[in-house]
Amino acid sequence: MAFCIRKVASLDVWWHLASGRWIVENGSVPTVDSFSFAIEGRDWIDVWWGFQTVQYLAYQWVGLDGLIILKTLLILAAFAIACLSVPQKYRGSFLVFVCLIGAIISQLRFHIRPTAASYVFLAAYIFILEQYLAGKRHWIWLLLPLHSVWANFHGVSVVGIVVLLIYAVSEGWRIYGWQPESWSEFDDRPSKLLHLLSAAAGCFLVSFLTPYGIDRVTYCWGQYFWMNSAEDPAFVLLTELWSPFGIEVSIHPITSFCYWAFTIITGLTFVINRKRLRLRDIVLYVAFFHLFQSAMRNAVFFSLVAIPIAARNFGTWMESRIQREDESESSENSESEEKRDEKAGPRQKLQVLIRGHSRGMAQLAVSLLAILLLVDICSGRFYRRERGDFEFGLGIQSGLFPEGSVNAMARLPGPSRLFNDFDFGGYLIWKLHPDWQVFVDNRILVYGDVIRRYSKSRGYPAKFFDLVKEYDMQFALLKHTDSSNASLLRELARSKEWRLFAYDEVGVLFGKGDSAPEVDHDWRMDKPVSGNLWPFSRRLTRLGRLFEIIDKSTLSEEAFLLAQPDRWKGAGELSGGEVYTPAFVYLAEHYMAASQELRALPYLERAVYWDTRTLEKLYAVNTRWGELHARLGYLYYRAGARVKAKKALRIAIKENPGDENSKELLDQLR
Repeated sequence: MAFCIRKVASLDVWWHLASGRWIVENGSVPTVDSFSFAIEGRDWIDVWWGFQTVQYLAYQWVGLDGLIILKTLLILAAFAIACLSVPQKYRGSFLVFVCLIGAIISQLRFHIRPTAASYVFLAAYIFILEQYLAGKRHWIWLLLPLHSVWANFHGVSVVGIVVLLIYAVSEGWRIYGWQPESWSEFDDRPSKLLHLLSAAAGCFLVSFLTPYGIDRVTYCWGQYFWMNSAEDPAFVLLTELWSPFGIEVSIHPITSFCYWAFTIITGLTFVINRKRLRLRDIVLYVAFFHLFQSAMRNAVFFSLVAIPIAARNFGTWMESRIQREDESESSENSESEEKRDEKAGPRQKLQVLIRGHSRGMAQLAVSLLAILLLVDICSGRFYRRERGDFEFGLGIQSGLFPEGSVNAMARLPGPSRLFNDFDFGGYLIWKLHPDWQVFVDNRILVYGDVIRRYSKSRGYPAKFFDLVKEYDMQFALLKHTDSSNASLLRELARSKEWRLFAYDEVGVLFGKGDSAPEVDHDWRMDKPVSGNLWPFSRRLTRLGRLFEIIDKSTLSEEAFLLAQPDRWKGAGELSGGEVYTPAFVYLAEHYMAASQELRALPYLERAVYWDTRTLEKLYAVNTRWGELHARLGYLYYRAGARVKAKKALRIAIKENPGDENSKELLDQLR
């Protein structure tokens, strides 16, 4: 629940809401696209229409906070059902422990999206199948109505059919194939292969019971094969398609560690319980691990499958171990308990003591871990360590959406064609449709060649201008916090054909010719309230960077100076959670670019000092630790502080052994 109750940060939630609004207002599902002028009229199969309708109705009823509550209830239900899939005798501390780690690796995907409903459906599928195999014969037919709902909520419903086929194939192999004799003894029950195959066929048939019929089924399978094609240029636009074991996810240190820990721990349960395994558990685990390692967006699906399997494996292993101990005790001499205690040495007595209290110790350890994690999440420290762009609570996450620029667009006399950043498409659709249409948004599969051409234009101004000319676009809304847009922003600012129209913390809007009336921006903020320095400092730092890029040097210096946290509170009063370290770095770089090294030095010193004390890993400067110390060493050298210069340069060389400039400067100091 703590992981789920966080401010809206998903880019997709907006166009899903807009689709739900369209469905409710028109009383039908969309068949062609109306959100983008680049693909207007193109066939669009909205496989999420059922969830979008529920989502929009929840928004109308309770507002945006209602969506957070809806998501929380769905994800809680999914994990609860996954735990209920474990036999009651195996629901112990180990189940809670793997559930905690599973929640950590899943929390990046706890968004208000149709996948939240798919988590519940997947967990329910496995629970129903386990109940059916345990002897509740009629439970399996519950899958048919369940699948008909899932098919209208999300395209991932094909996963349910795959799960059924895995159970059927495993059952067939159990009967007609070979497996260790100990497995057969453990899983000795009548064959239910026919029922499983019938249920899979029935679920496949009810997949057609949607407004799109056969087109929806073919689309969903096509979507699966496309998503596994990393060669597509648009692939890089979705971080959710990164592998959880790749270097890219190192910006999430705790989650990245837990990806490995969860995989190793759950995998080891197969090793320790190798004599009493179930074939379907092996096949399910391998299949969903494959999905997980190919894209971290599948972390929740893997967790919901692996948690009950690992708990069952561990519980079965513990049960067999206790049985062996009981058998060995009964075979020993029936001497009195007092005599055995007299013969037992200190080591044996300690083992007996630990064994007698092991359950209580395990419960205490897992409880303490859960409490510490809960406090860490609710205080916001977990997110500051991990990303910096998630916040515990209700409402909209600040610093992610171009609210100011979009509000300025809404005041324009008439809609024009707009080039927009990929990340802003959904928000624009929700806020401005039908008055404005977007160029692209997050529905990558719908756009085809358009999204590929857009992705290739990122960082290449000439290709941007080609697209603008081809589609006759009069405005461009760009994400100025994205470094790949820097060269384009610089060219637009210097162009006589384009004019700056509006900007905010993340977005900047340019207009072509007279289509963009100039707007006076009151970007200077009043003194922030106590405890709110971090977002205040971040906003001004980002604006300072924008001014720097578009050659407004005076404004950038003013913004950077206003962003300094010790301007508003004394240096001794500041805490790491209030300090946005790039505020120091960029001001230092500004002065260095202006050849004012002595003015830059104190700000670079503060950046290095606070970077070791702040929790903001995504926005902190430690990824540039070597580069910062190289600059710091140079500034100390210019200031005549030779000892400090040597120390900083040694750190720079240690972090970056190929830094020849630092090596040369250090040799001079020697």
